[in-house]
Amino acid sequence: MSAKLKIICSEIIEKCVEEFKDDHNFNKIKKEMLDPCVNYILNKIYPYVLASCVIFVLIFLMIVTILVILIFNKKNSNINTGIEGVSNIINI
Repeated sequence: MSAKLKIICSEIIEKCVEEFKDDHNFNKIKKEMLDPCVNYILNKIYPYVLASCVIFVLIFLMIVTILVILIFNKKNSNINTGIEGVSNIINI
């Protein structure tokens, strides 16, 4: 019984593959099923992508700002080594 079921399933799959290879059927499936699903998914994840981009830009700006502060701080004062240097940086 199981062998007959495997044969029937195999034949059904082969028929489906043949029908999907037809351009008319493929375009219909693409237009009626795939495009709406992709649009739905993109609409749902859009806020998360936008939030991730904003966070990335803010982090980048913070890194650049910190780098500029460190460069100007180094030019304007001598950086001490050891504990005195750390305490001077913290007091700024």
